[in-house]
Amino acid sequence: MSALNARYIFLKRSTTHSVAISHPNRYRWVTWRPGFVPLDKTLADVAWIGFHHLRFFSNPGYCRLFAYDLGKVVHRSTIFPRWARYPFMGADDLQIGNVWTHPQYRGRGLAKEAFNKIITDNAKTGRTFWYIVSDDNMASMSAATAVGFTPVGTGVRRKRFGIKLFGFFDITEGPPVIQEAPPVIQQVKTAAT
Repeated sequence: MSALNARYIFLKRSTTHSVAISHPNRYRWVTWRPGFVPLDKTLADVAWIGFHHLRFFSNPGYCRLFAYDLGKVVHRSTIFPRWARYPFMGADDLQIGNVWTHPQYRGRGLAKEAFNKIITDNAKTGRTFWYIVSDDNMASMSAATAVGFTPVGTGVRRKRFGIKLFGFFDITEGPPVIQEAPPVIQQVKTAAT
């Protein structure tokens, strides 16, 4: 399924509570805020720095959170303020996106830890945090709901002016019914006696 045909679930959370995490001191966490040199030198980072300095965003909240283990990046999340891509957000809201965890570190609670750190470090009265996830990404959805995000709608990504690059996310329906992934049943073979 292409990104423009995908269905997304929109989740949100206020800053009123945090959820305990199991290993708060194992990783070194670094929050990078835009200057002129990106911490993770990708073309996307250079573009986001440009958006920040050209004031495309409704507030200066753009930043990235990195987790390091023994000097290696094992997780990163990007925090975006409201702009044309997220028209459903309030002017002071933040959206957590581009969440990535190194494959060898998945299933260890890094995304949950990152969500909590982002919300704690960027808490502000009246601020809402948003998270958009593909409706087939159960692991990501589970991490978000485990730290207090609530599904508020489903939707799609639409083109703007017929151009994908200028696209935006649109909430088209109310809260989704989220079904848990069925448990994995392992079949155990026994030796005949």
